[in-house]
Amino acid sequence: LFFSPNPKWVVKNPTGAIRRLWEISPNTVVAACVEAFKVLPTAEDRAEVVAFQCNLLRKSLPNANSGALQQVVSGSKDADFAFTLACYMSDNGLLDFPNWLQERSNNVGKPVVALQMFVFLTRTYNKAKLRSTASTDGGDSSIKLVLSWENLATMLRLYTTLDNETMNQVIPNTDTTLGSQAKVILERCLQLYPNIATMTQNNPNRPPNQPDEIEEAANGYFQKIYASEESAREVVELLKRFKTSGSSKENDIFACMIHNLFDEYRFFSKYPEKELRITGILFGLLIKEQLVSSITLGIALRYVLEALRKPPNQSPQSGKMFRFGMFALEQFKERLHEWPQYCSHIVQIGHLREGYATLVGEIETAMDDNQSAGSVSTAPTAPTGASGITESSVGSVLGGEISVPSSSMGGFVSSTTESVGSAPLGGLGKIELPPPKPKKAVFGPGLGRAVNAPTEQNETQNEAPPDQILDRVQFLINNLSISNCAEKANDLRDILERRYFPWLGNYLVVKRISTQPNFHTMYLCFIDSLGEYGKGLVDAIIASVYVNVGKLLRSQKITTSTSERSLLKNLGSWLGQITLARNRPILQIMLDCKELLFQGYETGMLIAVTPFVAKILEGAKNSTVFRPPNPWLMGLMGVFRALYNVDDLKMNIKFEVEVLCKNLNLKLEDIPLRNADLSKRIPPIKEKNPDFNLKSQSAAAPAAALSPDKTSSSGASTGGDSAKSDDEPQQTVIPNLAAYVQVNPNLTQLFEQVQGGPLSTHITLDLLKRSVPIAVDNAIRE
Repeated sequence: LFFSPNPKWVVKNPTGAIRRLWEISPNTVVAACVEAFKVLPTAEDRAEVVAFQCNLLRKSLPNANSGALQQVVSGSKDADFAFTLACYMSDNGLLDFPNWLQERSNNVGKPVVALQMFVFLTRTYNKAKLRSTASTDGGDSSIKLVLSWENLATMLRLYTTLDNETMNQVIPNTDTTLGSQAKVILERCLQLYPNIATMTQNNPNRPPNQPDEIEEAANGYFQKIYASEESAREVVELLKRFKTSGSSKENDIFACMIHNLFDEYRFFSKYPEKELRITGILFGLLIKEQLVSSITLGIALRYVLEALRKPPNQSPQSGKMFRFGMFALEQFKERLHEWPQYCSHIVQIGHLREGYATLVGEIETAMDDNQSAGSVSTAPTAPTGASGITESSVGSVLGGEISVPSSSMGGFVSSTTESVGSAPLGGLGKIELPPPKPKKAVFGPGLGRAVNAPTEQNETQNEAPPDQILDRVQFLINNLSISNCAEKANDLRDILERRYFPWLGNYLVVKRISTQPNFHTMYLCFIDSLGEYGKGLVDAIIASVYVNVGKLLRSQKITTSTSERSLLKNLGSWLGQITLARNRPILQIMLDCKELLFQGYETGMLIAVTPFVAKILEGAKNSTVFRPPNPWLMGLMGVFRALYNVDDLKMNIKFEVEVLCKNLNLKLEDIPLRNADLSKRIPPIKEKNPDFNLKSQSAAAPAAALSPDKTSSSGASTGGDSAKSDDEPQQTVIPNLAAYVQVNPNLTQLFEQVQGGPLSTHITLDLLKRSVPIAVDNAIRE
């Protein structure tokens, strides 16, 4: 009622109420403004309600302009509301928008602000208008815009100060990076608003204007260049004067010429040779003379690099683009030392290294000189030279493809295509670039408190009850059964105080739950019978489960010890039943199951992690919230499917995935793949990895081991293998399979009774113990 314009409900004298509410709780006022803002669907409606709220607060609060409005825009946790309000206040002289952006970046970090700004711009960039064109309603003289050109230019300038790490961060719920999407918005802004590029590097408050006479003047200068009436250098000198001129018209001519030249890029391959050479020289001189900077410099460098990557002899069009790049590069090569990363991209172009040894040698020398002078830092973030662009932001512009808008300059140059060859100029030795340092897979970081909690925290001793009570509780648990859960629950209420629940929870987890998976249902029934009294016990049990899961995952023997993996699997089954099955989430801050699978894949721990996570997810089959198609569950199932398709993965790991799909009533082929996520992880080393069974390491099938004719040779070879296996145990599909095989000693007597003859004398108990695991392993492989 207070904070949205509604003609049906008019509040009389709202200012007094709002003033009093502000004095009691400013946060309530901010929350009400945000709530009224969020219910509106369109950007125009939201801008309207923000203007209404701002004017209402200025009328209601005596100190609105000096502090209250700044408190609202800074205190809001909703980024869309904050940016919309800040833009409105800036348009009406109530806020210094660049300073506000800088303060917000300092408070929450540039990466966060960059993402928030990206989300805001995706909804509003195509609605930007000049402040001078904004309409006013009635007696209200305030400027009401969804987004002004001036504020758009300020936000685009912020992207030029971001480093590579920020620009390469992945946008949540997508597979794209912030840098690639920011470039898309930038290009669309350049297409919609031709002069926005100069606003990002000159005075952002100057209202751009591009009437017909500006366009005609810009076209006239290009015609003079191509008609040889003026040289490219003379036009560049003219552009330098236009750029620094105080004349609005000359500034606009400069901006129009830069924009039209960039627009024409996609048609350079159709230029005649003379015009192509002139355009390349002009393009390179713009970079050399620092007529383009900030974002536009990054795009210009990207265009040149794309042209250089075109094979010169592949086709006439490709050859022309390559020659354009060479013409441009020749003009600004003396500035290449300012951008070491850009140089590294150039020297990696194969046909350039082979055909232009001298040029590549100069670039390589410039790179070496920079390194020896210490001018190249590992993560440059400061502006390089006077260009106003950072080395990292150049790298971000180079990181993705750029789509160039349609031309507005098609009449300048004839579209006649000339086939002009380009011959290589000589040989060049191979340039050895230092290989990138390989990343090392580490298990643990980012997996949650269960795995990364401090050791002293995990080893906290829980207060145990007196010995007499302890014995009674243990006796009670020993005699527990499904039929007497209610009775034993009543007995526990009389015996044990709630303050001993941490001890009881740990006792149940360590002594019962982790070792007795067949009695999980009984323990769940017992906990349910405790009712309100047992709520604290549930929390204590879950906390103990996380502690013990962390201990097992950190254990050095988890990939080799069957008993430890069995304990981990049992804890996973219990965790799923006491959380997911009861519609209780497993918080990522406690245990990140998806990251656990990814790190298990990287570090060779899938053999332990896969059964654990699979058992957790089995609990979702009895849940009304987490059962398919719950997005959290399906995201994990997508990872499972991607892992299932990994080559040489052991069959027992794949079997866990198949069993999980069956329990959840899912078909493996219906689960969305997450290959893109898996491809971003560090690939594991498969040799001597417990998760993989390489074909070259597959055991030969001694099918003749039971043959009476070859018993002696089999025994000899087996004996030799057994001696070798002390150091290098033979890998089987099921790890340590021989430990699970038990051979009844009476079998040898059975052979004697049934077969008699020579076979009975050769089949011994030792031979059966060696042969049966091999036969089982071969059967599984087949």
